[in-house]
Amino acid sequence: MYPSVGAGVGICLPNVSDSCFLIIIPGNGCGSCIQEAMDNIREATDTIYVFMCDTEKDFFLLSGGKKSTDFNNLYLDKDKVSARLKMVTTFPMVYFLKDGKYVERRPYQRPTAESRKRMTTLTADKQYIDWGSFRQTEIQEEKVILTNTGTDTLYINAIESSCECTTVQWADPPVPPGECTTLIIHFRAEEKGEFERFIHVHCNVPESPIEISVKGKVQ
Repeated sequence: MYPSVGAGVGICLPNVSDSCFLIIIPGNGCGSCIQEAMDNIREATDTIYVFMCDTEKDFFLLSGGKKSTDFNNLYLDKDKVSARLKMVTTFPMVYFLKDGKYVERRPYQRPTAESRKRMTTLTADKQYIDWGSFRQTEIQEEKVILTNTGTDTLYINAIESSCECTTVQWADPPVPPGECTTLIIHFRAEEKGEFERFIHVHCNVPESPIEISVKGKVQ
């Protein structure tokens, strides 16, 4: 499921200002994404920006002239660090507030002509994957085919997973009407026991993000 800010959707955050930043440094991502996002930051009411970097040692200039180093997960209001969070994501994300409460999140993307394209529709050949029982040393793999069933080009903006043990590979080019693209899902078990993970495909379809779930039992 989507990780939430604080305890969940609609939960008030302590010491939240109207314009604030949320920075996540999970140890992956790319510096160019951060720089693009930093270049596009504007003071906006009820908006939280989320960024990543490729090392926990990167140096950030924060709003109000504040600086931060060596923090794994930070919640920053406009002037100071107010709380630590436990979050992991593989894409820079933007979290939105309304009246001081978390309401939704979306992947960060620089506004482009492609991102403003009209909506289309798609079908997935599977959205529920059950690998059954397998040994911890075995890497699981499954392919999911997405077909553009609409009349406009399909753009996949981002694909995120609920943990770093689940990864997705896919071809980035746009998908014309009637054509398809393949997602290759890998799961590397970190511990034994039953599990269920979620993958969210963000794209230009009305029901975005498309959710794919994977589950199994690690022996």
